[in-house]
Amino acid sequence: MAEIKTEINVDADPEVCYNLAKDMEQFPTFMDNVKDVTVQESGEGWTITSWEATLQGRKVTWEERDEFDDESRLITFEQTEGDLSVFDGRWSFTRSSEGGCNIKLAVEATLGMPMLSAALDPIVKRLLRENCEQMLQGIKSEAEKEE
Repeated sequence: MAEIKTEINVDADPEVCYNLAKDMEQFPTFMDNVKDVTVQESGEGWTITSWEATLQGRKVTWEERDEFDDESRLITFEQTEGDLSVFDGRWSFTRSSEGGCNIKLAVEATLGMPMLSAALDPIVKRLLRENCEQMLQGIKSEAEKEE
């Protein structure tokens, strides 16, 4: 299993950053690696979304359940079906000591091919880290435009 933890400081209010991350259908407009996000279902505090993204030029698709804790500014997600056997994680948005926002994105992923796991895990980890960093940079760029 690949476990990735990334973070970035943003010169914007945590609420602005959190609301940008909640509006996942807009991700393709400011994240190059995200091609499509569609809300399939939604309820109070949750959505089911389908995703299409690229990792190293390869198309990856999945569906996930997203849960939103507005009070804590926390988003958790869990893949319900898709190209990876496990793809789960969480976003958190806290006020930084400089007065902006610290965003943390933690992801756990498994390919589902145990025999190839040892060889592929380092590659998957690197690709996922790059993807997470691109997503954080996208939120940062968009949030700082709004401030």
